[in-house]
Amino acid sequence: MNRRNKKNKYAELITVVCAMLLAVVSPVFVYADYQDNETTSGNSFSASSLNAEVSSTQSGLEVALTAAGMVPGDSVSRDANIDNVGGENFKYKVEFEKVSGSDALCDALQLEAKQGGATVYNDDLLDFTVSGGTLNSGNDDDWDFTVTLPTGSPNSLEGLSCNFKFVFTAWQTDFANPTAGWVDEEELDGNNITTGDWDPVITGVANTNPLDTKGQTNDEMAKVSVSWSTSENTTSNVVYDTVTRADCTGYANHNTPVDAVADNTNHEVTLKNLLAGTTYHYRAVSRDVGGNQVCSSEYSFTIPASTTDIPSSDIVLNEFVPHPSGSESGEWVELYNKSGSDVGVNGWYIYDSTDSGGVMISSANTDTGGTTVSAGGYLVVYLNKSYLNNSGGDTVKLYSGLFGVGTLIDSHSYTGTIPEGKSFARFPDGVGVWIDPDVTPGEKNELKPEEKEAFLTQTANACFDGKMRKESKENICQGEFLKYLGMVNKKKDIEMTDAMWEKMKTVSPAVETMKEKEATDVKTEPASTREDATSTRGGKTTPAGGKADIKKEEVAAPLEEKDKKVEDAPAVEVAPAPKEEIKPEEKTIPEEKKVEVKEVPKEDPKVEEKPKEEPKIEEKPKEEAPKVDAVVSEVFDYFKINYINLC
Repeated sequence: MNRRNKKNKYAELITVVCAMLLAVVSPVFVYADYQDNETTSGNSFSASSLNAEVSSTQSGLEVALTAAGMVPGDSVSRDANIDNVGGENFKYKVEFEKVSGSDALCDALQLEAKQGGATVYNDDLLDFTVSGGTLNSGNDDDWDFTVTLPTGSPNSLEGLSCNFKFVFTAWQTDFANPTAGWVDEEELDGNNITTGDWDPVITGVANTNPLDTKGQTNDEMAKVSVSWSTSENTTSNVVYDTVTRADCTGYANHNTPVDAVADNTNHEVTLKNLLAGTTYHYRAVSRDVGGNQVCSSEYSFTIPASTTDIPSSDIVLNEFVPHPSGSESGEWVELYNKSGSDVGVNGWYIYDSTDSGGVMISSANTDTGGTTVSAGGYLVVYLNKSYLNNSGGDTVKLYSGLFGVGTLIDSHSYTGTIPEGKSFARFPDGVGVWIDPDVTPGEKNELKPEEKEAFLTQTANACFDGKMRKESKENICQGEFLKYLGMVNKKKDIEMTDAMWEKMKTVSPAVETMKEKEATDVKTEPASTREDATSTRGGKTTPAGGKADIKKEEVAAPLEEKDKKVEDAPAVEVAPAPKEEIKPEEKTIPEEKKVEVKEVPKEDPKVEEKPKEEPKIEEKPKEEAPKVDAVVSEVFDYFKINYINLC
């Protein structure tokens, strides 16, 4: 064995011994545990989806609802289908969403939506939104949409477009709305509507009553104004004839000059030189800037047999409120018909002092919904805007047509600041003065008892001197109003009625003045009119109120202050001469010429009646004027002695 092998042998022996020692001295460890394993079976996990699909039979979404050149009355349609292709049931809704275009056109369009053949919406396109309900997985719904441009749409919608889409929104049935959970949104877009150019629309054709043109042409001529409205700016023309026509062609006459400018929507044309006793048939004709011309239906009017039968207008302003309570647009004007026949006022105008911005009378702005004022009746016209001034005054005017064409029928001006709710009204209706009563639109203007009593007192003081009427420029002193109050029987009477006189003695503040005046009149009554007075004429005593047997040449009549004529005096020859002014001191009666007045028993003396003789007056040349002084002096002295002293 070699040395290397011997060393290996010793090494192996040492390794064995060490292992045995470790086995003897090492401690003994025992390990133990418990385990319980459980298992389940039949468990599975799956995923589903919420999925809606929208389609159209019109070749898909790219070939959408497109209407080029729609005009009023046109409609276009499109169908749609929504299919639940997911594994989940869902709720859904459909609504309109604008993409581009005109708000005015989108708002004007009307939509009818049908679900499964049943109409679920029929209103403005712009407001469209409806619930489709619940759609179960694997099911679908059919929809039909019809969009219409309504008849009568204004021409302002010409050449516009509205591009929009229908949006279908689906969501989980666990939620009330699509703000939570899974949501699927599908669109049916590409829907574009474009309008074209269409004819204007004529409405409200009417004519005024025939108006006399005497002094403008001749006694056999009259004129009539024709008015109407259009849906866009157009020209204003009328064709007319004495025979009826089937259409706009063939009429023998038209207004002159012909209107060639399309610049108005409210029209009025006056037809002149119309013959008395003739019926005319007419049509309104309007053409827009695009050359689209329309003609109205045929209407007619008749000129009376003589223009003397055409009265001045019996339609008058009767009441108005320029400052209504609440909304300023509540201003109104009441018309009154004084005649015994109905009168049409369609197309007449209410203007203010500026004669601009007037309000045309039509069935749309009256209390009756018509434009005829019945005989003895009323018609209230609503201005529907703030038009009349509330401060500084204004004038309300009634024209038979547009300013510059129609005739001014009636007007009334007012001044100052107008309180809210104040009414201006005629008393009595149609003819009286304008005062401020309680408002009575469409009814007879009446004063309350307390208002009438107040006016009685005012008129008694302002319009009368005692019982007699005096000259006055005050509004309330006009005859019509005094007659309305019962102060006089007729508007031209100069004396208060007996019944009203007795009433005012106990009502009027001026009663004491009236009574004092009556008492003063009695106290200052001339002696010759009293029963207890006597007088002496030419040396003869005569009871007052009686007549003495006096020779005619002994009595000189009083000289009238105006012309100083001498009546019942001896005939004298008087040459024309300037009148002399009699000074007050010349009227003094000397003491020696005064006549004593004696008391005598009352009796009825017999008076010898003699026929009056007119004094003969011979005109002399002016150069002999000096003789007048002597004559006048002699007559005046005689007058002083025999008459003035008596008074």
